[in-house]
Amino acid sequence: MDDKRVVWQEILRLIQCGQGWWVVLGDFNAVRCHEERKNSTFDQVCARDFNEFIDEADLKEYNMKGKKYTFMASRGDVVKLSKIDRVLVCSNFISKWPNAFLRAFPRERSDHTPLVLSLVDTNFGPKPFRWLLREKLKKWVKDCKIKEGENLQIFKSEKEDFELFMEERDLEEDEV
Repeated sequence: MDDKRVVWQEILRLIQCGQGWWVVLGDFNAVRCHEERKNSTFDQVCARDFNEFIDEADLKEYNMKGKKYTFMASRGDVVKLSKIDRVLVCSNFISKWPNAFLRAFPRERSDHTPLVLSLVDTNFGPKPFRWLLREKLKKWVKDCKIKEGENLQIFKSEKEDFELFMEERDLEEDEV
């Protein structure tokens, strides 16, 4: 039995012998179906075993917003994408927060996508906050932010657009 199956069995044992609500999260190094991989090998036996673990543990999964995949690896001229990072919760948790969702954020310093489980949609619009500073200081801060952040924001935006583009189709050699 490989290491990931050993971990799944240990998690299952803990869930079955304990009481309470469970939130199990992390890199499971497995996908649940073929659509959760792109440009990499789909292991049907591993997917079956992973789905059986989830079912036997009676864990549920929230929908993920923002991206399809949570892991990206470049092997030569091929970019491999997979959804291997997850947040799995017990039935009581999902009953308490049925409108919760998992948000995938842009990856910047890792080959994994940062994930945040949001229990409540709390978008109240712009924050009611005013700066009470002198005009010179406001202008100086604004100019500094523009100069320092302009190129970085363009790069991040292009990178994010490119990652979303990679999720939709395979890249040509010159694009890689």
